Amino acid sequence: MAQQLIHDFWSKPDLEIGLSFSYILERLIYTYKDWGSDPKVFDVFFQVLVELGLLDEGKKLFDKILNYGLIISVDSLNIYLSKLRDHLGGFWRAVKVFFELPDVGSCWNTASYNIIIHSLCKLGKIKEAHRLLLQLGLRGCIPDVVTYSTIIDGYCHMGRLQMVLRIIDEMQSKALKPNHYTYSSVIYLLCEIGKVVEAEKALREMLNQGILSDSVVYTTLIDGFCKLGNIAFAYKLLNECVEVSMAF
Repeated sequence: MAQQLIHDFWSKPDLEIGLSFSYILERLIYTYKDWGSDPKVFDVFFQVLVELGLLDEGKKLFDKILNYGLIISVDSLNIYLSKLRDHLGGFWRAVKVFFELPDVGSCWNTASYNIIIHSLCKLGKIKEAHRLLLQLGLRGCIPDVVTYSTIIDGYCHMGRLQMVLRIIDEMQSKALKPNHYTYSSVIYLLCEIGKVVEAEKALREMLNQGILSDSVVYTTLIDGFCKLGNIAFAYKLLNECVEVSMAF
């Protein structure tokens, strides 16, 4: 309820952002210092600012409450990282914030690492992203299928098949099963390097695991078989794709 009220207030089109932000922050600090209000209210305020795209104000709030020994929760900071990443040119900003905030007491979790690993991969820094994956255990976090799949996709776009297979083995040794994203990346790579038959086998394995395919995967395979000159099999896949699409 409190979050919705704050959100509605900050969504007003005629709101003077700078003045309103300063005023509300002063009131929140006053009630916290003098009346012992719940510090979670700062977290709620931070989330609303970030969700509305007021990232600079969110950063000011974060810096201000540090003076009172308060830290924004990791879940709220993850929303902040995601918003930074999704802004134009925001990948580097997200990475910068990720490495700076632990110095003031913030503790990241697996979701935080996944955001930054994705950012590094988008920046073409696959090795750096992989290095971060290797550090997760040392920092008290456990990588999940999203972590591994993001790294796998990065190496797939580099054409590093052997590295991809090695990481898949590592992932499976930790009882993590490849998901749709993992298979899609591997099928893309196999088609890119001319191993179209192996890519089609990967599709069958994916379907046998109960993981649904999509038009992107089928289009990649159809294109691969067309390049091989196997038009008949390409048509077979096209018909299969249409049947799958009609089923949903």
